[in-house]
Amino acid sequence: MEEITDFINFCVENENNFTIGYTNPYDRQTNLKDILEVAHLVYSDKNKEKILEELKLIKKIIENISDSKYSYGNYYEGFLGQGNNYNKFLEDYEFIKKYKGFWNVEYFLQKYRLNMEYLEEYKENLRKKYKPSFAEVAERQQQVMTTEKEKIKKFKEDYEFKENILPEIDLKKYEALEKDGEEININNIHYPVIVKFFKNNKVISINKCTTNLYNMLATKKNLEFDRFNVVHVNENIIDDMVIEYKIKYDPIHNSTAIIQNMKKVYKYRHENQVRNYYKDRYNMTAIKKIVRLYEVSTFTFYSGAKIYNRAELEEAIEKHLKSNEL
Repeated sequence: MEEITDFINFCVENENNFTIGYTNPYDRQTNLKDILEVAHLVYSDKNKEKILEELKLIKKIIENISDSKYSYGNYYEGFLGQGNNYNKFLEDYEFIKKYKGFWNVEYFLQKYRLNMEYLEEYKENLRKKYKPSFAEVAERQQQVMTTEKEKIKKFKEDYEFKENILPEIDLKKYEALEKDGEEININNIHYPVIVKFFKNNKVISINKCTTNLYNMLATKKNLEFDRFNVVHVNENIIDDMVIEYKIKYDPIHNSTAIIQNMKKVYKYRHENQVRNYYKDRYNMTAIKKIVRLYEVSTFTFYSGAKIYNRAELEEAIEKHLKSNEL
């Protein structure tokens, strides 16, 4: 009875070390009553410090494993450095698996919503990542190659997209159809539209709007525009028309969204697309020489983004290749 009283006093004195569980207020934490319930050996003075150290270690190991499961900060894959991750986990895993000491490990695993089945699965995942077999390495490399080939195929399909709609692209026609913002009913807009923002009679921004012009106007207040024009453009050519507008006016507030999504545009390709498409044959220095030699149409926006006339560039490169064959 005296030993049990001593044990209870010891727990009270070390209460902070016995708080187990999540800090989320909706998750119940383990209290002193829980700690006393999980003990399966009678406390004695001679192992007082040992069982406290064991509890701290068990708690730390299970917390680290829990982090890996719930993405609170993956200890085994983020903080130890590649190469040591798997070995450290094995060390902790073996401690938990073989532990036969004072504390009920299964109870603490349950507190963190874990079990030995999950630990086995996580161990196997780490092994595949850090200690893969020859066959697993080969399979992983094949998967990487397959994914890369699919990306290249998709990129080239986008680059080579050739729905010729040039006859429909008529900047003068659509500028003639523009309406001043004060003349339109903002609640009755035929979308999509191109919106041209002015300040002191200078075009400062050009944007595509597919829905809710009211919201767009609210988000553009920082431009301090004094008026805007709107024109409806068919969806199949609106991206091309936005580029034509931007080439003509080169607004200082120039969204990069259309440049980044150049696959929708028939006539132009931006510099990164050109670089990646021709990288097996030419570096960008050679491309620029060909562009100058054959006078390929290019345009550099105020933002620094550069685009090339795709058809003219393809023709110039074809001529260059033929000239080298002679």
